[in-house]
Amino acid sequence: MKKTICWICSQHKLESYMGGSLILFCKFCGHGQTNKDYECDIFKFDGAMHRFGFFGELILRIINYGRCLSILARVKKWRGAFLDCGCGRGEIVNFFSKLGWKSVGTELNNRTAKDARNKGLKILVSEEFPNFVLKNPGTFDLITTFHNLEHVDNPDLFISDCKNLLKSNGKLILEVPNFFALQSILARENWLLLDTKNHFNHFTKKSLSILLSKNGLKFRFLNTWSLKFGPLGMLVAILSNNNRLKNILKFEDLNNHKFNLFSFKFLLIVLLLPFSFLVEICAISIGRGAVLKVIAYK
Repeated sequence: MKKTICWICSQHKLESYMGGSLILFCKFCGHGQTNKDYECDIFKFDGAMHRFGFFGELILRIINYGRCLSILARVKKWRGAFLDCGCGRGEIVNFFSKLGWKSVGTELNNRTAKDARNKGLKILVSEEFPNFVLKNPGTFDLITTFHNLEHVDNPDLFISDCKNLLKSNGKLILEVPNFFALQSILARENWLLLDTKNHFNHFTKKSLSILLSKNGLKFRFLNTWSLKFGPLGMLVAILSNNNRLKNILKFEDLNNHKFNLFSFKFLLIVLLLPFSFLVEICAISIGRGAVLKVIAYK
């Protein structure tokens, strides 16, 4: 296997991760990157508006609403210019627009971007973003990017663009999977958030710190808790050897699995999920929760 230089620290050659060649690993900063010699199915998802069924969508709406309230608490600002990079179907953009923010979203999946635009939201696709950066320096009070940076094949350029788009007192809030999470260590190649088909980058606290620092941003880490991926991801990690149950927990082909629904819910809610929650809380206490959350400033 040919040696590749780390995209983040740029000085250290990468080695194979877990003895394979799909993920390359930097021993210095801990950053992982998906080997580009393998074909990635980036953004294969077709953008369907209701992919998890009624209850799944309801849970996601609640989580996104909570995320929006958390953002407002962090920035302590009720009006301004807002950009959500990797906005998906535009739930957060829509929330801020209704509050009176001048809101814009970016989305790499054209189908998903079209669905968001149909709601009347201003959404840019990837081809429009470079020109948008050039025309709008120092424009935004707040930029968010949730589980988007791991999809970007040039994270250094992306963070540089975000910095250029921020006002002098603007804030960047980002969240990525934590490559050194306890659930990642337990599940290894079966980790819920590994997703080598869609993720180019696998960040650690050290590699994310290096990336932000070399782009001249001040920052602080918030926490590693995720309501969306924490307890569920830990549950999948604990049961990672049971592929059938793991797929059910990932909402894949839920209707195609024949099992006793009552028994499954009892097992999941009464026994396994609370235990997974407690294990995840322990992981968070040592900085090994599912995600890395950061707030950065110019």
